[in-house]
Order: sequence, then C-alpha cells, then structure tokens
Amino acid sequence: MARAGRSGSRADNGMPGPIGVLRRRMAAAVRAAFDCARRAPGPRGGVMEHVTVSKRSVLSGRLNVMVICVDPNALERWLASPRAERPFLRDAFPHLSDDEREFLLSGSTPDEWDRYFGGDT
Repeated sequence: MARAGRSGSRADNGMPGPIGVLRRRMAAAVRAAFDCARRAPGPRGGVMEHVTVSKRSVLSGRLNVMVICVDPNALERWLASPRAERPFLRDAFPHLSDDEREFLLSGSTPDEWDRYFGGDT
C-alpha cells in the first residue's frame, strides 16, 4: 500500500506525477546535451554550445525563448550581417532543425505554429 506522504507520484509504473514529470524533463535535457555533443564541432569548425535565444514572435507578439545548439560566434556573425547579405539559414546552419530555423527567422515556436496554422493532422 502506498503512503500518502510521497507526493502521490506513480512514476515507476508510468503514471503521471511530479516525479514522473521531473524524470521526463531531465531525460529530455540529457538527450539535448548529448545531441549537441554529437554535433560538435560545428559545421564550419566552430565549437557547438547551447545558446539561449530570445525573439519576439511575428505571430503572437510574445517574447519566446529557445535553446539552440550552435556555434555562438557563427550565430552572432549571421545576426550582425545585413539581411540582404546574409546566407540562407539552411546554408549557414545546416544542422539546425526546421523548428529551430523558423524560430530564428520569425520567433515563432512549434506550438504557436500549430495553434495558428493547424498541426500535421
């Protein structure tokens, strides 16, 4: 019989609860760290790091934040260059996912994109 003082979590058997949520978040963070490490060094020879990017969404006007695994110096150079002279994101950062590239361009997150334009279903 489970004790009542254990926060009611049933993470061991797959049921949702505070411990289960924490375990899933930690597992996602570990996967992201290993994913970034697998991609290092960067495509242009720079060192890949987790970079926190803040950008205002053109869809909602909200300030969104995303952590992207990228060479921070290359990202700074890309952002500082005049728009007409910037290479396409897919050429400058071919390792980024579609969601990461869309965030850098428009500030919109995958959730916002689905909310405004519908999901894949």
